[in-house]
Amino acid sequence: GAPQLTIGLIQGGINTNVVPDRVVLRLDRRIVPEENSAAVEAELRTLIAGAAAAFPRAGVQVRRILLATPLTPTPAAARLTALLCQHASTELGEPVTAGGVPLYTDARHYAAAGVPIVLYGAGANAYVVSNDGVVLDSFRSTGAEAGERVTAHASEGPANALEFSNAWANASADGRACGQVLAEVLPLFNRFMADEVIARAGIARNVAGRTLTNVQIESLYERSADLRRHFDDGFAWIYWNGSKPERLSLFESVQMSEFTPEHFGSVSEATSVFVRRSLSWKTLSAERDPVLRKVSTELKRTQRRLDGLEKEVASAERADDYERFGHILMAQPPVAGPLDDPFTAIDSFSGEPVQIRIDRRMSLIENANRYYDKARTARAAREAAEERLETTRAAVDRLIELHDRLDAVDSMDDWKSVQRELADALAPYSDRGGRIEPEVPFRQFDLGSGYVVWVGRNAKQNELLSTRAARKFDLWFHARGVPGSHVVLRLPHNNITPDQAIVEQAARIAAHYSKARGSGLAPVIVAEAKFVRKPRGAAPGTVTVERERVLLVEPGLPE
Repeated sequence: GAPQLTIGLIQGGINTNVVPDRVVLRLDRRIVPEENSAAVEAELRTLIAGAAAAFPRAGVQVRRILLATPLTPTPAAARLTALLCQHASTELGEPVTAGGVPLYTDARHYAAAGVPIVLYGAGANAYVVSNDGVVLDSFRSTGAEAGERVTAHASEGPANALEFSNAWANASADGRACGQVLAEVLPLFNRFMADEVIARAGIARNVAGRTLTNVQIESLYERSADLRRHFDDGFAWIYWNGSKPERLSLFESVQMSEFTPEHFGSVSEATSVFVRRSLSWKTLSAERDPVLRKVSTELKRTQRRLDGLEKEVASAERADDYERFGHILMAQPPVAGPLDDPFTAIDSFSGEPVQIRIDRRMSLIENANRYYDKARTARAAREAAEERLETTRAAVDRLIELHDRLDAVDSMDDWKSVQRELADALAPYSDRGGRIEPEVPFRQFDLGSGYVVWVGRNAKQNELLSTRAARKFDLWFHARGVPGSHVVLRLPHNNITPDQAIVEQAARIAAHYSKARGSGLAPVIVAEAKFVRKPRGAAPGTVTVERERVLLVEPGLPE
């Protein structure tokens, strides 16, 4: 075949009265075996750059999604090709030759690895044939022509109950399950149709076929005959899962009872509706599902953080117990010899014995002081945890609401409406999130809605980023108390306050590029870039920070 270039996707804009800030074109350039993949890509990039040069104020980024080399004929596959052509010509009674087809195939991987491989059978056709075997029409122009007589290659199956019973006995002799046996006995019934026959007969699909009684086998034949009669009615049903079409059927199915049926007076009408709605649903899924998965992942991550904070608060509430243990141990008389763990002491407040876990290497007074320290730490942790707990609980509630709203979307119109209504909330999870092509020396992450994160790669870049590249109104991040990269969240413009989710995502990136990467939660400093300064004579990357605040986040990168 010839090389092909197709624009398969065009995305841009949010409404008819808003000038789009960007447009995305997704190209599919099919490469033929005679071409060089690298040369084709270079030519395409040059062509795009030349077209963009006419618009100097427009920026263009080109990103390769997949480079698939074509399936190239090899000497090792030549003998296999010859054998296939020879036997196919004999069977079909006409010359069969090898040729190229314009399709994508994973067979190219085997060929590249030196495995002899040939695609055989690609480009099948479908025919409308009269009862006496004459072609009336065809889906494609290749192959048999109208008026030509063809021979069916598959039997319609047994013509009566006796033939069915004999065929069943032969096919089930090896102990196969009912579903497998029926697929052989009725070769023109697909899996769904065969399962329908078994379900109507009230038989389990996985039961061994040879264990059926004559009455059950006769019931299978009768149910299959019923189904055949339905095919001639010309009716059809679509089974819906909400607004998603799950199944197109030529009969009213007992298998699909959990779905909502819609009856059509003609197969053509049902097929048209099913195909149109299936393609619409596929388009919706392609746009919505990646966003829904990201929201779901963020919800699970935030829920884990909430669970951890709740445990931390619950643990911190033991501060009073720790202090009480310290008082009890401090009031105990000296004990000669080694101490037992747990240590049995008399509660000076109640007079009752109480068991307290201790460190046997310490004295009672040292253990008491240890409990006093734990009490102070627990009270301080509780105050910080309770503040974070409320913020995190609110974040979980927001994410649940967002997830449920996205999950309820069942049409492209609804999806477009949600995108407009929840633009700010969806920005961190849009397709524009993730890593972008570097145009500056720093690592870069595009968080969507004009927010970009820059990450220093070394001490010199950290200094350049913090002291020269960052604008005064940008936000600066660094993992607290550990070595790590300087990180800057570049805002779309001055006088804008980024959403908390955007700020936390930038903080998570800063924690990832630090020695705290392996921690479950890590404290990260955030401050306006104008409050970050390098002390005179300090080493590269050394800065002082004023008016900072601390976020506790889980290290990670955008998906």
